[in-house]
Amino acid sequence: MLIFYDFETSSRHLLGQVISYAFVLTNNRYEPIDTCKGFVKLNRIQCPEVGAILTNKCDIDYLQEHGETEYDTAHKIRDFIQGIVTKYGSATLVGFNSNSFDLSFLRTMMIRYGLNPYFMGKLKNLDVLHWAQYLAFYQSDKFLWVLKNAESSSYYSFRLEDLARVAGILTEEQSHDALDDVLLTIRLIQYFEQLFEESFQQFEPLQVPLMEASQQTHSLFKQRRRDFVELGETPKKFTEDYFLSLSMSDKQYLFVDVQKYKKLETNASEEEKLSCMRYINANKAFFICERLNDDEQRLFAGVDNLIMSDSFFQSLANNPELYFEKIKKDWDIDYQIHELGFKRIDILYAVVQKFMKDPGQYDVLLKNLLAQRKDSKDNYLIQLFNRVYLNYHPNPNPAYLKRYLLPRYVDGAMYNEPGHEQELEKALADIELKMNDEKYEGDLALLEQLKIYIWSFKEKYL
Repeated sequence: MLIFYDFETSSRHLLGQVISYAFVLTNNRYEPIDTCKGFVKLNRIQCPEVGAILTNKCDIDYLQEHGETEYDTAHKIRDFIQGIVTKYGSATLVGFNSNSFDLSFLRTMMIRYGLNPYFMGKLKNLDVLHWAQYLAFYQSDKFLWVLKNAESSSYYSFRLEDLARVAGILTEEQSHDALDDVLLTIRLIQYFEQLFEESFQQFEPLQVPLMEASQQTHSLFKQRRRDFVELGETPKKFTEDYFLSLSMSDKQYLFVDVQKYKKLETNASEEEKLSCMRYINANKAFFICERLNDDEQRLFAGVDNLIMSDSFFQSLANNPELYFEKIKKDWDIDYQIHELGFKRIDILYAVVQKFMKDPGQYDVLLKNLLAQRKDSKDNYLIQLFNRVYLNYHPNPNPAYLKRYLLPRYVDGAMYNEPGHEQELEKALADIELKMNDEKYEGDLALLEQLKIYIWSFKEKYL
């Protein structure tokens, strides 16, 4: 069974939250069977981004008056998916650009409340964007190309709106309503299946040629990808990257980007060498590899031996788990929710349930978690529990609120990238500019709502 889904969110960062959602269960003929959809009230500690609101057109007043809480939404979606998995044995989540966006928001939202988003391995993932790129790269004569010119580059677009428009199945501006986007995605699949005479459900987004017994352990492959060129130039329909396999056992697909490696200095640092690495997640990635032709083999002759003579790459080939240790980031738990681990998801669920039944138990529950703390993963557990407290306690301690809000909205330390200092002041300045720009004349009501919300948020908490 297929579960098509789409989210609209308050931010492009996982620190944000889902604010509207739609899940549509279909059979293998894409006929709808059941639907789960709704709007989500903004959490107490959430201030939406200007760009997000202008994209999804969500009415903040409506969200706050009619939306469900994120806690209730997480349970509702969990119950919907679990019911399907229980009834049919398994299911596949399908979205457009979902594996790199919606799926992460889904897992983060569920784990925040101690709900396991993996469904015992019975929930698979397929991304329509991956299929569209596959069709474009391997049936380029049939594909409907949409050339785009951005501020500094030219490229062929793979946005849902652009593909649907050129296919003739979207004649108006994309609404960015979650349910509308789900239905549009389904229609695009049906159109592509007819045009290309290929089945979306038989698409394999991960295809790596098996190595023969006579081959060396580490082989060279190439992968087709999109081409981005200088503004005004004409991009290719696709270009190619070249990789050396370090590990392809037990679904640990670890590769070295050969072109990046060749640009390294002889005294390159470990960090620079890590930048050449590419890990392929077998459950999420789009990675179709091919063998090199004779000319390419000559072009990269000997590079495999050079790479494998480096003790750094040797160590990763011998122990792929070492790669994950080396790339660990000191990011907020919302950016790396998987770090909590299965065991602590269940513990979080138990304490959240107790807290939601009686918020007055918070101090006792927190004291118990602190007493049982043994390593960093326990700190993640405590952080997530404290955020439930901040959002759902009727009168949270103002000092505790500021402990979260300052790094989130004032000094920007909570983000996984620089440049997020004074987020609310920047948002208000951006709103003023846009309200005086006739380009946003149709969005004045949304901008005014957001302006009032941000001012109220600042006065109340900061």
